[in-house]
Amino acid sequence: MLMDKKYPARLPLADKPIWTYRDCFPDERPLKLTSTFCHKNYNIDMHSHDFYEINITVNGEGMHYANHKSYKVSTGDVVVIPPEMYHGYHNGDKLNVFHVLVHRNYFNKYSGDLSVLSAFNLLFHVDPALRDSYTIPLFHIEGKIYEDILFLLQKLDELEQQTNKIPDRADYLLTYSLSFTLIVTLCKEYARQYAPFIESAEKTDDIAIISVSEYIYRNFAQKITLDDLCCVSMMSKTLLCEKFKKYFGQTPMNYVNRYRVLIAKNMVIETDKTITEIAQETGFFDVSHMLKVYSRYESESPSKLREGLGKNLKGTR
Repeated sequence: MLMDKKYPARLPLADKPIWTYRDCFPDERPLKLTSTFCHKNYNIDMHSHDFYEINITVNGEGMHYANHKSYKVSTGDVVVIPPEMYHGYHNGDKLNVFHVLVHRNYFNKYSGDLSVLSAFNLLFHVDPALRDSYTIPLFHIEGKIYEDILFLLQKLDELEQQTNKIPDRADYLLTYSLSFTLIVTLCKEYARQYAPFIESAEKTDDIAIISVSEYIYRNFAQKITLDDLCCVSMMSKTLLCEKFKKYFGQTPMNYVNRYRVLIAKNMVIETDKTITEIAQETGFFDVSHMLKVYSRYESESPSKLREGLGKNLKGTR
C-alpha cells in the first residue's frame, strides 16, 4: 500500500525483548494460557515472540507493520500474528489496541474442538505469510459482532488484572471460557466474510495438508524431504503434491523453501547475525545453497538488503 506521509516507511527494532514467554506466562502460574491487555496511544517497535497474538483495534487509527509490509488499522480491525513474525505499531490518532497473547499449550488443549472450524485452521494453522491473496489475516468487524467482541475483551482484561494480583483457579476457568468464545466468534465472522475461500479449503483434505504445513513450521531449520512430508500426510508423493498445490498454489518443497527464505529475510533485516548463522538456523546449512534459493524468491540479495539498511552482512559475498 502507499504510505501515508505521517507514518514512517519502517519501524526500528525494539532494543529489548517485548512480551517474552516468561513475562506473559510465568512458570509459577502454569494455568495461565492467555494474556490480555490494551495498549493506548504509543508506538510499539518491531519485535517477535514464539506464541500467537490476536490484535483488535478498539479506538483511533494507526499503522501496523508486519512481514515487510504495512497496514493502516482503525476501530474494528482484527489482525492475527503467527509465532516468529516481526511486527509493530505506529500510533496515528489515539490508537488503542487489545492484545490477546495465546500460550502454545492453549491450542494443544483445545485443538480437538477448534480444528473442526476451517476458519480456525486458516487463521491459526496455515502460515499467513505464504498465502497469495494477503500476508496476514486482517479483517474488519462491526455492529453487534464488534460489541460482543469488545465485551469479551473487557472481561478478559478484568480477569487478567485479578489473576495478576491473586491467582484463582475459578478465574482461570472463566478466562479459558471467554477466550474460547472470543476465538470461536472471530472464526465464525472470518468464515462469513471469506466464505468462498473457506469452502474451497473444505473441499481439500484439511487435516492431512494442515498437518504437513505445521510440520514445516516446526522443522524448517532441519532437513525436510518430500518423503518426510508423505509420511506426515500418509499420502503418496503424487497425491500430496496435487492436494498441497490445490490448497497453497505451490508444491510442498517450494513452500518449504519460501518459508525458509521468509524467515531468513526477517533475520537479515531484524538481527545482526552473519549469513552463515542465518543459513544454519533456517535449514539451508550451506551459504551458497541459501543464496541460490534466496535469489529465486527475492530480487535483492541479503547483502544488498542490509546495505540499504546501513548494515554490513558478514560472511556473505
